[in-house]
Amino acid sequence: MTQPPPESPYGNNPNQPGQPNPYGNQPNQYGNQPPQSNQYGNQQYGGQPAKLKKGLAIAALVLGILGLFGSLIVFGAILSLVAVILGIVALVQSKKPTHGGKGFAISGIVLGILGLVLAAAIGLFVGGLVSDITQCVEDNGGGQSAIDKCEQELNQQYTN
Repeated sequence: MTQPPPESPYGNNPNQPGQPNPYGNQPNQYGNQPPQSNQYGNQQYGGQPAKLKKGLAIAALVLGILGLFGSLIVFGAILSLVAVILGIVALVQSKKPTHGGKGFAISGIVLGILGLVLAAAIGLFVGGLVSDITQCVEDNGGGQSAIDKCEQELNQQYTN
């Protein structure tokens, strides 16, 4: 056996089924408007905007910096070359709406190119120096006395 709900001490309860709404049908004060969505899509409350992918661009920047400082050795030239390649890929991807890091990509490309140029200049200088030393030692007959004589000649040539 079920009992009916108890009587409300305040009169009729409008929330009970079958009871009329005591306020009647109220018109919408703003008129009949379609439901609106907010400018950020159908997101109702707060939330974070989507994060842009910048991994390749940051990697290009880091490798560009390391390649520039490491250009004194061959390994720095390799890092600089990888920085340029990753920077170009990241720059192309930064045009997509889900990717970012255009500035990082450009910086990585520029630093990578500077590292390559510096590594090439150092390589040419060292290569020329080794060639000069080798030629001098061969011209003076080889041996320790030829090396000492070439060292003195090269010191005079590069300090003057």
